[in-house]
Amino acid sequence: SGSPSSEDLPAFLGLWQHVKRLQAGTPLLLRTVNNGQEDLQICTFSISQDMKMLRWQDQEGSGETHEAPVGDIVDIQEDINNSSAPPGGDEEDGHHALIIKSRRGGNEVTMYLICASPEDLGSWRDGLRFLVKSSGPASAPAPVRAGGSCAPRVKAVPTSPSNSSAA
Repeated sequence: SGSPSSEDLPAFLGLWQHVKRLQAGTPLLLRTVNNGQEDLQICTFSISQDMKMLRWQDQEGSGETHEAPVGDIVDIQEDINNSSAPPGGDEEDGHHALIIKSRRGGNEVTMYLICASPEDLGSWRDGLRFLVKSSGPASAPAPVRAGGSCAPRVKAVPTSPSNSSAA
């Protein structure tokens, strides 16, 4: 059961196109909330060539690159409640966002990714769900489920020695 059946082939090829797009990288808006303080950063998100790491690089400021194992992602949802929209934003503006929850140690981490288009949203939603399902142990239930708790292990990867200044 390692290869898709002929009936599943079109769906598999569609998912593979999403994965290739994720590997190429996409600029997305990352919304984070730390101690009640909201921050929006333009980051280029991508999946590593071995499809095991989610990476994002800050396109402003430090240029710092972060990583989280795809296997640590426990939930991927479309943000239908508009909770990741910037304050004061027009809800009619075509909001395309994902909520990604992962496990970091014993903690849950939530990332809000705001996509520029419905195509980006579809690629990231479907591509990540496929990779998360593929990365889990065969005996475990599918890790992508509605209402589950989740968080990724996030590791900062310095890109230059000059980005270690304290805020």
